[in-house]
Amino acid sequence: MSGVIVVQQQQLSGQQQQAPTAGEGDAPRVVELHTQPPAGRFNGVPKGVILHSSRSGARKTCHEEFEGTAAWNGANPDGLAWNATVGDDEIAIHLGPDEWGWNARRASSQYLAVEFAQPTEAVEVTDGQVRAFCWWLRSHVLPQWPALARNFPTHAEVETRGETGQRDGKSDVFPMGDPRADELRARIAARLDDQSWSV
Repeated sequence: MSGVIVVQQQQLSGQQQQAPTAGEGDAPRVVELHTQPPAGRFNGVPKGVILHSSRSGARKTCHEEFEGTAAWNGANPDGLAWNATVGDDEIAIHLGPDEWGWNARRASSQYLAVEFAQPTEAVEVTDGQVRAFCWWLRSHVLPQWPALARNFPTHAEVETRGETGQRDGKSDVFPMGDPRADELRARIAARLDDQSWSV
């Protein structure tokens, strides 16, 4: 393990100890982990939010995958960055809602982006992850971009549509045409439409 990754994990662990615990109102546990500088700022309302997944391939819990993915945001050698890493009722904020990072080639500057902690394609996105994602949208994104469309394409979808400008064979969060992507979007829409919770 490189020294950079160890430092990132130490920063993550230290910040998590100071973060609020899940269960305080409707907020997830929040970690502010701004370790990768933005590639730029949006010139207008983003087109939506690209849904990525981490896919470490390791046998990990959602929380372990969340910690590793959040730390990787600042430690990866390619300078990849996304706005937030989404865990099970926990979220790490990496970039502000007005900032973008490289995560989907040419599409990166057009969309906000999140990484769902998902070790393999077979692991479902949890209800806690949907809650954390929707909390982030309401608390961080919509105040900045109230006109943001409910457009949540997967990485596989933006690549297939040619928005990335190159084919890399991406299959996250689910492969192109997998009905689980639409099911995930339906769960997100239901949570966003639910007025019984607040930020």
